[in-house]
Amino acid sequence: MRRERLDRGIKVRTEGLYAIYSWVEIAYILVPRAVFIFGLLLFPLVTPDLYWQRVFCTIGIYALLAVSFDFLANKVGLVCIGGAFMTGVGGYLSGILSHYYGLPPAITMLVATLLGAFICTLVWLPCFPLRGIYFAIATFICPFLASYTILALNLWGGTNGISPIASLPNIWIEQYLIILILLLVVFGFRRLVSEDIGVVSGALKDNFSTRLLEARPVSSIGYLVSMAVSRVLGV
Repeated sequence: MRRERLDRGIKVRTEGLYAIYSWVEIAYILVPRAVFIFGLLLFPLVTPDLYWQRVFCTIGIYALLAVSFDFLANKVGLVCIGGAFMTGVGGYLSGILSHYYGLPPAITMLVATLLGAFICTLVWLPCFPLRGIYFAIATFICPFLASYTILALNLWGGTNGISPIASLPNIWIEQYLIILILLLVVFGFRRLVSEDIGVVSGALKDNFSTRLLEARPVSSIGYLVSMAVSRVLGV
């Protein structure tokens, strides 16, 4: 007896002309996205308590980590468990620019995102030829190496961290900024997968050895993907 794939019906209903065949098919695509988007936008309004607003900001940060991990693991084939390193680099750069140079949060976040992406990519250059568990272990070391170096040398406040740091005007701006970034990342990565670089990275994931034998620029694709993910987590 031939077994049907469970996702066959979903794939047919969400791609090509079948997606706009009727209002039911259109709703099949739009309703889940609308629930996700409006759910995020309405959550801060229905939870006015400051504690839950802080929890929501933390959840948004972990959501960015999860989306980035899923993109690297499932679309590029790089199992990266050192996402905290990218977040930490962006956070420390933003704190340094704010505390020592007195720059406003809007500038510090932008500069820390771009500069942090470059630094993380530069640090991980030797890791790109690795695959599987070897790449995961190499990236897993980076957060611990950075944190213990800061603690041992008492850099930037050591265990106390950098303070004071200029923050955004209020909690509402923080929440909706995280929501905006999360939505851009989720739908941006979905779009990226369908572009040329996404197709190439998918082929790289499926047959890495063949690309090496063909002398394809495997590492350059890894650099571009790492820069994209580092910018996301550096925010």
